[in-house]
Amino acid sequence: MHHIGCRQEKCVGARWQPIECCAICVVPGGWSAAWHEIQIVICAQEWYVTTRTILSIDGGGVRGLLSAGVLAHIEQLLRSRNSLAEGGIAHNFDLIVGTSSGALIGLGLAVGNSAQAMVGVYQRHAKSIFSASWLGKWINPLVGNNGATYKPDGLERVLRDILADYTLGHLGSTAIESQRPDRNAPLLMCTAYDTQQATPRFFKSWKPAHQNLPAWQVARASSAAPTYFPPMTMTINTDDPSDPSPPATLIDGGLFANNPAMSAWAEAKKLWPEDDILILSIGSGERQEKYSANDKQFCNMFNLIKPTFNAMFDGQSDAVEYQLGKLYADSGNYLRLQTELAQASDSLDNVEAGNLRALEAEAMRLVASQTGAIDAFIQGAWR
Repeated sequence: MHHIGCRQEKCVGARWQPIECCAICVVPGGWSAAWHEIQIVICAQEWYVTTRTILSIDGGGVRGLLSAGVLAHIEQLLRSRNSLAEGGIAHNFDLIVGTSSGALIGLGLAVGNSAQAMVGVYQRHAKSIFSASWLGKWINPLVGNNGATYKPDGLERVLRDILADYTLGHLGSTAIESQRPDRNAPLLMCTAYDTQQATPRFFKSWKPAHQNLPAWQVARASSAAPTYFPPMTMTINTDDPSDPSPPATLIDGGLFANNPAMSAWAEAKKLWPEDDILILSIGSGERQEKYSANDKQFCNMFNLIKPTFNAMFDGQSDAVEYQLGKLYADSGNYLRLQTELAQASDSLDNVEAGNLRALEAEAMRLVASQTGAIDAFIQGAWR
């Protein structure tokens, strides 16, 4: 049988017989005089190709306010065009992948919060998440806090408040063959690094061993940035109930995937190898602080620790942006929204009111500079 991709009845013909070509869908590209069969046909319609739309959200601490602000703008555009999914913006995507603050935003959207509501989370709770006195910032890393500046209590309260008692399987789809995101919850994936097993962890809503994990614990693990928050200890069930795993010690997924878009692409190609993959990758602002060999940060190991982690997060994000940019070229199926911070601090924990306002302004500046690209992506993904 000759099967054309659109699968319309007119585009299927019996072998050795001339095929009746649908004038809308196919164009004959040549034929064999001996057998009178079409050798090449080109489908002129694209609607039959399944498209998977992926949302990837970078880590960035309090700079997640910028990421949430960009998503709030996209959410508003979708609503104005009657393209916002009934279940909220999370349902506009087939897969949502987040690291650290990006995991918090992604899981928060999956609960049913709007992106604008996630902006409000940072506005209201940033100071309680990054809460320590001037003296505490010096003492906490030295006394019983795993070398971290901040105790996890404030962060955990916020995560519990947002994610309640939901498990990863309750929030995200467990069926990888869902046809359209507007009829199903998205798949969810969050990153963390397991220091006991010395391996990256990808927490997936469709993986049976991960479906009963409390969502707030997954977000806490993904957000445990070294020197900022202590590690998260949690028990992860194995696929084999007779072989339980010991509690895992988990730290920020930004150590290997601060920009998780490449991990998102790899996972999507594994899940849906025949489908078109569209990726919307949301950054949290490029760091601006730079050092030379003579700066004080290089004078001793204590001054060097945080700048090194920050540079590692930022460098990995830039590398993934470069890789996916080359992979997708100018196809229009990949949009990276990232900006150099002109007004706001690049610190992960600057929660001063002026800096929060600056982060919101940076988000608006970013979307204003990318209006055309955002419109084109929206039309391609949700036409």
